This record gives sequence, structure tokens and C-alpha cells, in this order.
Amino acid sequence: MSARGTLALVLGAPASRQQFKELACAEQHWDYGELNKVCRDTWEARFDALYAPAAGVIAELCQLCEERGYTVYERATLSDFGSACAAHAIVIVFAHWKSSRVLESDLLQGWENALLALVSAAQTPFSAELAQLLTAGTPNRRQVRDKLNGLISSARPHSCADQQLSPAIESSPSIIKAAVREILDIGFAGRLRQGNCLELYDGLHRAAQIADVVGNAMPDVLDLSCCRSAVLATCLRKNQSQRIINGEAVLMPAPQLRMVHWILSHLGPDLDGYADARLVVARALRDSFRYRQDPAQID
Repeated sequence: MSARGTLALVLGAPASRQQFKELACAEQHWDYGELNKVCRDTWEARFDALYAPAAGVIAELCQLCEERGYTVYERATLSDFGSACAAHAIVIVFAHWKSSRVLESDLLQGWENALLALVSAAQTPFSAELAQLLTAGTPNRRQVRDKLNGLISSARPHSCADQQLSPAIESSPSIIKAAVREILDIGFAGRLRQGNCLELYDGLHRAAQIADVVGNAMPDVLDLSCCRSAVLATCLRKNQSQRIINGEAVLMPAPQLRMVHWILSHLGPDLDGYADARLVVARALRDSFRYRQDPAQID
């Protein structure tokens, strides 16, 4: 284990009801909150129905960290992310990953003109397909959202222009989608809120921004307890050999946090073997879920 501090918990997502309210009521765009608006009318209803269990586990996790002398970054910013990586051997990040999926709210003021310009200039490999949206006049937000998501979901490696990601593209659906979303983001010239960002308390951050902040100061183990974290892990791993725990799946906050809490509480204070334990438990839970869904899938 490194001589640096043992563990840092980086909480880019709200840790309590009060923090949830702060983000829900702030003028700044909160992508995680935007995702949940379709479920309930008020922030109170959304918290009680969707986030209260996660907040309860976070409180337990923070208490465990305090008892053991680990560092907790609540209301974590991009600077906190970099500081945690530089000063700790193990860093666990719990935050929202804004994926490649386009939301209606991602279409920013002026998107109509940006779409027209993109199609007219044939700026992307998808310009011809986007032109279909204009055959019956100016499309609405939902039509554009659905078309963009269709292009992203159906993309194949040959559609992707980012050669830096090419070694990982063949085996990672989320990275294929990220490369296509990048093309569309560029094509819309600032009128489409960028996808594939980590949401911290100071906003959305691209993987490249995070890699710049972290630099060479990677921890021995970086646990990205975020949805679809393979894209961020790929960017951070380009010039690093340390272990980065990541995945392709959408994660449920409370179970994910409960798993981390269980592992920390069952290891010694120095957390030797954390990465191996984390991977073994995650795989066991995944296989257990798959078995309940279809026993024939497990040998």
C-alpha cells in the first residue's frame, strides 16, 4: 500500500436531504435531477421516492470513514477529485455520470439553427440522416432527441472518428456511443449540452478535464462507483498502470454504496486487498442477479 493517506471518499452526488435540495433548487443545471424530474413533481417527492435510501447509506459510510480516519469530500468539486487522487492510496468516487444519451433539456437555445447548419454543411457522418428530420419542416425537441439517441444507439465502430479510443472501441458499447456523441456535440457547435461528463458539485466535467486535473497523481486504486464508468476509466488509463474499477452498467445508488460499506467494514483499517474484494463481491452480486433472472445463464 502507498505511503499516502489510506482512503478518500469523493461525493460528487448529494450526501443528504439538504444537499439534494440545494442542487434541486439551484439555478445551475443539475443533470441527475433532470433525469429524475419525469418521476415526481417536487424535489421532496423525488428525494423520498428515489434517493432517501442512498442518503441513508452515505451517512453510514461517512460515519465509518470518520471512525477510521479516512477523508471524505462532501460537495466534491473537480479540484477535490484531483486532491483526493494525489493524497490517497484508494479513492472511491460516487457521482453521476452523464452518459451519451441525449435529453430534451440538452438542446440549448439556438439548437434549431445549429441543426440546419450541421445538415447544410454535411459536417458529420450523420448529416444525411439528420436531414431526414427536416423533410416535414422544423422538428420539435422530442423528435430531435429521439433521432440523436437512435444514431447513438445504432452506431458501430466504423462510425467513430476518435482514433485515441480505437483499441477499446471494439469491446466497449459505451465507448462506441461516447465517440458518436462526441461527433454530434462538436457538430452542434455548443448548442447541445455535452454528454459523457462526470457531474460534481461544480458542474459537468469531460473525461479529458478530469485526466488533466489528475495528471500523474493517480491513486493505487480508483473505484469509479458511477454509472457507465468505462468511458472515464479508458481516458484515465491511457498513461497509467494503476487499478481502476469501472463498468458498463447503470448502477443503483443505494445497493452500490451498501456494497462499498460492507467491504470497508469487513477489511482491516489499512484496506489491504480492497480492489480484489471489491471485484469479487461485485461479480458475485451480478451473477446472483443473473441467476434469479435466468438460472440457465450460470454454469
